Amino acid sequence: MTAQKTFFLLFLLVVFAGCSIAPINSPSTATTHGEGNTFVKGNIMFLGAMLEHGVSPNVDLGAAVELQGTLLVSAYGKLALLNNGENGFSTAVLGGVGYGPGDVKSKSVFGGPIISYRTGEFEFFGSVRANYVDWDFRGLKADNRDNLLSYIPNKNHFVYWQSDIGGSYYNNQFVATVGLKFFKFDDSTSGSPFFDIGYKFK
Repeated sequence: MTAQKTFFLLFLLVVFAGCSIAPINSPSTATTHGEGNTFVKGNIMFLGAMLEHGVSPNVDLGAAVELQGTLLVSAYGKLALLNNGENGFSTAVLGGVGYGPGDVKSKSVFGGPIISYRTGEFEFFGSVRANYVDWDFRGLKADNRDNLLSYIPNKNHFVYWQSDIGGSYYNNQFVATVGLKFFKFDDSTSGSPFFDIGYKFK
C-alpha cells in the first residue's frame, strides 16, 4: 500500500466512518486580540467555529468546535513572542488539545509556530503544526476497521503535520481570510483551500 493511499484512507475514515482527528481549523495570525477583547470566526470549507479571548496583551485562550466525521471540540492557547499588532512581523506559538466523542473517541494534542506580517488592512501568515492523535480503532464498525484502518501502520495512535498559508483582509472589526491547508502523513501530502470570516468584540 502506497503512502498516498494510506493518507487517502485516513481521511476517508474521518469523513465517512464517523471518526475525527486533530482540529483542522486554526488561528490565522500571530498577533493577539488584546486583553479583554473577544474574537469569533467561522469556517465554511471545514465546518466549524472558534472563539478566542485575550487574557493578557500577549496571550489568547480559545475554544473551538468543528464537524469532521463526528463532532470535535478543542481548547488551545496562543502566546505571542513578537507582537507588532497592525504593523510589521509577529510570531507566536500555539498549543492545545482536542477530543472527538464519536465511535473512536479520538484524543489529540497539537502545537507549533505561527508567523504573520500585517500592513494596514492586509495580513499574510503561515503556520506549521504537529498533531498527535490517539483513538480507539475498535470502535469502528467491522467493515471499516478491516477495509480501511488496517492500512494505517499504528492503529492506536499516529502523528501527522498541518501547515496553513494565506492572507486576511481587515475592515474595522470584521476579518475575512483565505488560504491553503496542507496535510502531511508519512510520505504523502494533500491540500485544500479554506475561507474564514470573523469578528472582534472590543
